[in-house]
Amino acid sequence: MYSLKCNISIDVNYLHQGLALGLKEDREKRSDIVGRDVLFTGDSRIASLPPYLTVQLVRFFYKVEAQQKAKILRKVCCVLWGFEGKHRECTYNCLQ
Repeated sequence: MYSLKCNISIDVNYLHQGLALGLKEDREKRSDIVGRDVLFTGDSRIASLPPYLTVQLVRFFYKVEAQQKAKILRKVCCVLWGFEGKHRECTYNCLQ
């Protein structure tokens, strides 16, 4: 089963923005030129989609100063663009 993570932050209003944020990650790699570990930003791409895809909305984060989990209560609109450029809207109404 395939699944993607939609990271929700203050800048995310649409599902595709959260999915793009979820495909970016920081990677640490040893560099022989510098002689230490270097932090790289990796950006993954999707070549094709399966017929069914599970999307996980990541709504929790950890507050370090309070040492507790917090839930993000932000509405995310589900508007998807197909590979053919056709606009499709989910049945969930994001304006509720």
